[in-house]
Amino acid sequence: LQYEALESHPDIDICVHAGMRVDALSKKPRGIVAPKSEECIIPIEDVIEGGGAYVVTNSIFMRSEAYKNPPQSVVDFHLDYMIQIAASLRGGMYYINKCMSAYRIAAQNSWSSAMQQSPTKYAAHLLRLINAMEELDRDTNKSITAPLQKHIDWLQFEYNIYMGNFQKALSTNYWKTLPRMRRLSTWPRMILNRALYKKDKATLHE
Repeated sequence: LQYEALESHPDIDICVHAGMRVDALSKKPRGIVAPKSEECIIPIEDVIEGGGAYVVTNSIFMRSEAYKNPPQSVVDFHLDYMIQIAASLRGGMYYINKCMSAYRIAAQNSWSSAMQQSPTKYAAHLLRLINAMEELDRDTNKSITAPLQKHIDWLQFEYNIYMGNFQKALSTNYWKTLPRMRRLSTWPRMILNRALYKKDKATLHE
C-alpha cells in the first residue's frame, strides 16, 4: 500500500501509516498513533510541529534517494525525527489512515527509556536537536524557516527549564504566546524538571 501510494505521488518521498503502541513489558496496547483522521498528504509544517512521536517510526517508508542523500544536518544528527523532516521537504508526508504495525514503548535499554531516566542526557539531547535544526534551516536555504524556528523556540524553552535558566525560558515566544491557564499548569512541570535535572547531575558526580 505504501509503495503504491508513492508510485501514485512521484512528488512525495515518504509515506507513513497509523500504528498501535504496545507496552513492552505487559504486552498490552496503549493506544493508536494516528496523526490525521483520514488518508491525506501531511504538510511539512505539521511534520515539524508534531515532533518525533508524531508517527510511529516503524511505519516510515521512504524513497531510497531521500534516505541516501539527506541534508548534511541529518547526516550529522541521524535522528528519526530529522529524517522525517528531510524526507518531507519535497512534497510533504503521505499518510495512510490504517493501523498496520505495532510499536513497543517502555522497552528496557531503549533510547526513550534512557532519556526518561536521565534528565541530564535528555537536556543534552535537546541542545543537540536545537543545533541540528538550526543547521537544517541553513541547509534548506531557510525555505522552511517559520515552522523550524517555531519548534526551535519550544525546544529552547524546554532546554532552559532543565538548565534552570527560567528567565531565558520565559523570554521565548512559546511562553509569551501560551494561554494563561496553560502557563499555570506548566509551572509545576517546570519546577519538577529542574529539580530532577539537578538531582540527576548530582548523582552523576558522586
